[in-house]
Amino acid sequence: MPRDTDKKENTSLKIQSEPLYPTTTLEFIAGEREEEDPDDLIQNRIREKKKIHKCYLLRQEIACVLL
Repeated sequence: MPRDTDKKENTSLKIQSEPLYPTTTLEFIAGEREEEDPDDLIQNRIREKKKIHKCYLLRQEIACVLL
């Protein structure tokens, strides 16, 4: 049981120190630029920005709960 608790704490610290979601989403957008039309790309960017914003909100809530 104590090991599971330690793993959760370590994971939460990594999430706070390294922004994994925004980096992944931006790389995903950059990878699709060549294949998609500009109009589709703009729509995808808007969707991805909304996802990134939600991730930040979720992260703040998680951080508040951990504190």
